[in-house]
Amino acid sequence: MGSPTLWKRLALGAAVAIPILVVVGIVGFLPPLLTSAQRQEIVGTPADYGIAYEEVTLTTSDGVDIRGWWMPDATPPGIDDFTGEEIETQGVIIFVHGANSNRAASFVNGFALFKTLTNMRHHVLTIDLRNAGLSDAWGAEKLDWGVAEARDVLAAVDYAHERGLGEPIIPFGVSMGGAAVINAAVQDKRIRGLVLLDPMLDTYDTMVHGTVAGTGFPRALAHVTTTAAGLLHGAPAFLETALDRAKPYDRPTLLLQDEKDPVNRTIHAQALADANRNIDLWIAPHPAEDHPRLMSAGLWGTHVAAFELYPDEVTALLQAYLTMVHAICDAEDAAALEAALQ
Repeated sequence: MGSPTLWKRLALGAAVAIPILVVVGIVGFLPPLLTSAQRQEIVGTPADYGIAYEEVTLTTSDGVDIRGWWMPDATPPGIDDFTGEEIETQGVIIFVHGANSNRAASFVNGFALFKTLTNMRHHVLTIDLRNAGLSDAWGAEKLDWGVAEARDVLAAVDYAHERGLGEPIIPFGVSMGGAAVINAAVQDKRIRGLVLLDPMLDTYDTMVHGTVAGTGFPRALAHVTTTAAGLLHGAPAFLETALDRAKPYDRPTLLLQDEKDPVNRTIHAQALADANRNIDLWIAPHPAEDHPRLMSAGLWGTHVAAFELYPDEVTALLQAYLTMVHAICDAEDAAALEAALQ
């Protein structure tokens, strides 16, 4: 056995070393892991659900190849009961998934949503963001929380503008994808409106609560790791938020918010709606606690669950919103044409 002095020194060394190792782990090791993109396998294709589609590849302004599916308008031909005119395609919806998801958007019940949208007189383009699905890796495969990902949306806008023959373009962003489409929309006037589902409006708050949902860490520890990610690892936790950018946004926007989403919280959606009269906010009521979605989702709760929980209500809201947006676009385009001819 060693001397008492030796054991005291070992105990003292351990008392000093263990907290240091814990701090190094929390500050140096955990934040990069929590901000790394986690690719999910794409399960199924639109054809499995009776949706016609094409594989497409887009290239962003910074040279990243983005893969996706183009799904053409599937509305049956006929005469519009309201206008008496032949039914025509009205525009392109660009679907943009959230962090650690992909173009199939299984967390959202994506294929059912795509089928709904392609039967609303719209083409649909759904993409894998950088570091997701089959798209290229970028930035050491770190999430950029809607900042760099906005360039993926803008590449999709270029494609949609050409393929859709100039018809109105409306991105549909989910969670982090919501931040990406907001960041793109404030840069490109070809975007005529937005649909947002539980959008990431406050980056720091989402990183904290996403960490809790994904790991089960206590909230206090999630604050520490998020702060370290922002200060030491380049995550945009303390930069201007999507909420800041969306407050003055002047295009009609449908915001679908799950009432008790534990990750992208309702307080931020409500703050945006209160600040911007162009936001039409619908809050999806929280389901019963024994609802199957809650039982299977764990700490993620009702995050991005609104369409799965309330398909009829969301479909009606989308139909009304798209009808309104295209009436606005038709009036704006007619006025612009008249002005150009004078």
